[in-house]
Amino acid sequence: MTEMTDMRTVYGETLIKIGEENPNVVVVGADTTDSLKTRPFGKKFPNRFFNVGIAEANLVSIAAGLANEGKVTFASTYAIFLPGRCVDQIRNAIAYP
Repeated sequence: MTEMTDMRTVYGETLIKIGEENPNVVVVGADTTDSLKTRPFGKKFPNRFFNVGIAEANLVSIAAGLANEGKVTFASTYAIFLPGRCVDQIRNAIAYP
């Protein structure tokens, strides 16, 4: 029998694994570091971890800027907030240019 693990724990553990393999991996969060289990990544790689606070619009802009500079960026927040709060930034500042 296989032991069940929640998706968020696997997400956090996987980020650490790929962060160990690739120094360009960065994680950006919107004040969700505990619930999305990204805090362990930040403890292991503090210079590659950014918590922007409850600011999902800024989250996607910062993540896009880091990606534009060659980073492999994981923008972490709740799924409901990305389309609702970030559509203008995604359309105007990321996709349009």
